[in-house]
Amino acid sequence: MNATESIDAAAVAALAAAIKQSLAWKAFEESSLRFDTDPDLQRLMDHYRELSDRALKARSRGDQLSSYDMADIQNTQRAIQNNEAFMKRQAAYENLATAFRAVNEGLSQQLGLDFAGLAAPSGGSCCG
Repeated sequence: MNATESIDAAAVAALAAAIKQSLAWKAFEESSLRFDTDPDLQRLMDHYRELSDRALKARSRGDQLSSYDMADIQNTQRAIQNNEAFMKRQAAYENLATAFRAVNEGLSQQLGLDFAGLAAPSGGSCCG
């Protein structure tokens, strides 16, 4: 039996269901939907991706972007960051991360070890 098989699937499903019922999860889902469907934000994101692609291509050729293009990138970043749907999703993400840290703290206390730390990928250190 491997480690995955030894985990009680019902316990995992119960934890996932409890998380999905939390206000933090619901707020994140709602804000993500709004983020994904806000036409102004999506237009800004598309424009930013185009500018980023242009910058990467210029760098790969050894060229630099014009000061106009650099200003356009910075202005687009600011517009994205000031967009209401973006800000609400960022806030909901932070709230969800706080909730997950609380879950980790609770599990860690009950288990007597850092649950998230143990679950994280190994850093590859020789001495762990």
